[in-house]
Amino acid sequence: MTTKEKIDRVHIFSQYFESGSGIQFAKNQALAGTLQHSALRSLCWRLFLKIIPEGTDASTWKGLIKQQRISYNQLKEEYLINPYEETDESENLLVNNPLSQVEDSPWQTYFQNKELQNEILQDIVRTYPEKEFFQEEKVRNMMLNILFIVAKRNPTTGYRQGMHELLAPIIYLLHKESVPVGELQDHVAYLASSEEYIEHDAFIIFDTLMVHMDQWFVRTSSTMRGSRSTLNDGNSLDNTSSSPIVQKCKKVQDIMLKKIDPILHSFLTDMGIEPQIYALRWIRLLFGREFHLDDVLTIWDAIFAFGDELKLVEYICLAMVLYLRDQLLEMDNSGCLRRLLNYPPVEDVTIFITSAIHLADPTGNAVKTLNTSNSSVKAKPKTKPQPVSANISELFSPNEDTTSQVVTSSNPMERLTEKLKQSQTTRVHMANRLERIIYVLHQGILEDKAIDPETLIVTVAELKQVKDILNGLLDAEPLNS
Repeated sequence: MTTKEKIDRVHIFSQYFESGSGIQFAKNQALAGTLQHSALRSLCWRLFLKIIPEGTDASTWKGLIKQQRISYNQLKEEYLINPYEETDESENLLVNNPLSQVEDSPWQTYFQNKELQNEILQDIVRTYPEKEFFQEEKVRNMMLNILFIVAKRNPTTGYRQGMHELLAPIIYLLHKESVPVGELQDHVAYLASSEEYIEHDAFIIFDTLMVHMDQWFVRTSSTMRGSRSTLNDGNSLDNTSSSPIVQKCKKVQDIMLKKIDPILHSFLTDMGIEPQIYALRWIRLLFGREFHLDDVLTIWDAIFAFGDELKLVEYICLAMVLYLRDQLLEMDNSGCLRRLLNYPPVEDVTIFITSAIHLADPTGNAVKTLNTSNSSVKAKPKTKPQPVSANISELFSPNEDTTSQVVTSSNPMERLTEKLKQSQTTRVHMANRLERIIYVLHQGILEDKAIDPETLIVTVAELKQVKDILNGLLDAEPLNS
């Protein structure tokens, strides 16, 4: 590491946390998709997830991190039983021998632990097989220790398949940011990224993340009676109406999508597309299988920074479905499933972050609140993204704050330019609406059957509204807002 890099770490810390805005600067960077350029990303995650309580004086962070690492060492001593080690009971052969039936025998505990560890290891060896980093024995041992201790501390949930895929990005990030022991300085910007404590820090972040994620892995009574579930099978044991993860999936498609795009919702329903078939994996793995690892980190930046119990996850799911709108409407059942289960490559995943934020807060009040604390963070999405789906672009133009559309310039040419821009926005928006209307009518003709009355009423009402907007009788507000 060069001297410049060392100076940059302290400088970045000062810029992020000593500018008088608390952690707001870091949150803005995360929501803009630019936190990936920071050397203190994992420290920001600890603040977003409240591992370091918000409002805590930065001078106390170093001591807090040290204490958390000590606590992890204590957990390792408690849960990682080694019957070969000398203890006070070592001389008692009734207890300390491999054939002992005594309940608290270290050998009994050891054999029980080994069974769980072997189950976890089956998944660990399959983690990112294309990345050499995850094939290293040291990394696999870190993952095994962390997943095992978390499972033992939470016996109700235990270990579930997929948890290793939530841990892997955390260890990967900490490794990328790590500072060799010989290059550490007595500053939290360095000590927080010590190479010596990657496992400790990964446990702390993962354990806290699972507090929020546990509900998506919780075992229902039917699950506990069955065998090991998978993340790819739509008919897995998690596929019950009482499962919280299934309820979340249904909320995304049957409530949120229905409100934003009733046409696409009706189409997916008619195609028999159950939301848990594709969205269960998206939610449970926080999109870990849908995008490249570095893109996953960018999405996690925003999810953690947005806060509110990882609320942004469901809006990212919604944005991802809307992004595929045009493709899905041209496909049959199997085509839709293949597309949703094998998400296409995306050049810039910040498009989903931006779309999700607008979906979560169409008025833009939350984003404005974030941006007012530090205007310099608007680096990445100053411009509106240009996704493939016309429906996502619709999210940005019609719902903008009306005050931004008022022409206030005294220059006639500027006023004319503003009016032309507004006219262009309205034209594109109306074209998207007409496309939906045409699709509904076209499907009715092709299927040679009467259109559902409720759908027909909505379609006619939307067509009338398009006419009124084009005639200047209404503002360009979406029907389903």
